[in-house]
Amino acid sequence: MELEHAINSILPTYFHVAFQVPMIPVETTTPSVVKQLHEKNIPTLALTARSLHIADRTLDQLANMGIHLSIPHIQQKEMFLTLPTHIPSMYKQGILFSGSNNKGDVLLEFFKEANYYPKMVIFVDDKRKYLEQVEKTLETKAIPFIGVRYGGCDERVKNFDPIEAEYELAQFKAGLLPEQKSFSLFSYISDWVRSLTKCFMPS
Repeated sequence: MELEHAINSILPTYFHVAFQVPMIPVETTTPSVVKQLHEKNIPTLALTARSLHIADRTLDQLANMGIHLSIPHIQQKEMFLTLPTHIPSMYKQGILFSGSNNKGDVLLEFFKEANYYPKMVIFVDDKRKYLEQVEKTLETKAIPFIGVRYGGCDERVKNFDPIEAEYELAQFKAGLLPEQKSFSLFSYISDWVRSLTKCFMPS
């Protein structure tokens, strides 16, 4: 099975669950950490591989967790970015939605369009390849970069059980899944997408 076909086969389910199930932060301290950064006037920005189709839902999910991201210098609430790939990407209320574009290219294009070049970028991501993409791109503009590879979900991804995921998905569709299990289901579906990507692409 090709990567594109494998991911496309699961994305409709991922979107369906994402629009039905609330999200909880992996780290319970995340909302307070973001708030502390704002209090110190440190800009915050999310850079996600999520597509534009789920942008508003993503904003709602973060707001429900008490997470609000912003760069005070940037007044635009929404900004569409044009890249050579012609794959849609967008900035909206503190979040960059890169889709399948190179995250480094999207970030740099955003800086260009917003006429905003930070003194330093500290970037946290659970995929090493995204850290490398951003680092290589920022090097071209001599922007200092610190990359942190987050491994808080590694064990869960490693122990992903497709049989359990299928069972919980069937329960969810039948309206029989308890709310706490719904949180687990969304994690499983997310892990499913991650596992597919890992099978077809190098770390």
